[in-house]
Amino acid sequence: MTHFKKSVNEKQKYGEGWLGVSPIESKKRDTPLVTHSKTLLYAAFMMLIKKFSSLFSNRSVDPLLSEQPIIEGLLSFRKMLQILSNEDQSHNPEFTQQLSEVWHHLLNSDSSALPELTLFIKRIQTYPPSSDHALGFYLTAYAGREWLPFPFMEILHQLYKEHQVDDHESTLNNWILHLNRIISTLNPLVDLNSF
Repeated sequence: MTHFKKSVNEKQKYGEGWLGVSPIESKKRDTPLVTHSKTLLYAAFMMLIKKFSSLFSNRSVDPLLSEQPIIEGLLSFRKMLQILSNEDQSHNPEFTQQLSEVWHHLLNSDSSALPELTLFIKRIQTYPPSSDHALGFYLTAYAGREWLPFPFMEILHQLYKEHQVDDHESTLNNWILHLNRIISTLNPLVDLNSF
């Protein structure tokens, strides 16, 4: 019953609506919240240095690291086009499956910041212009994995034949040169002759 009397006595002593700190609570905080102005100045200075150094570190590292998967995808697709330009792969299901998978890698990359890559993807998606289903349709539908449609094989065969007739003006050569420009823009240090 002493506890009850204490509560009643505190209400009488401090009042019913009193919002202050009771004597027990006030003893808990012996030190002030801000101890030294030097400590605050030091903390602010360290935060300023951290922000300043992060500006330089982000610019020098992040672009190359974020573009590396895109470059690898472009190099892989370029290699597949070079293989097709050297040998007719239109009836090779392993080749068409790899080509489709590399194509999906390009589609999943963030090409919105690279207008040249967006243009390249659009060129593949709409080739040949007069067909019901373009090359991009078949590549996106993973042609070669579980099915190898005849029109898709015909498109690949026509690309190969065209390149054999005039390798400098062929569609495959134009696509390879386009990829070379994109890769060189992203990373001028890539040696395109080694791939």
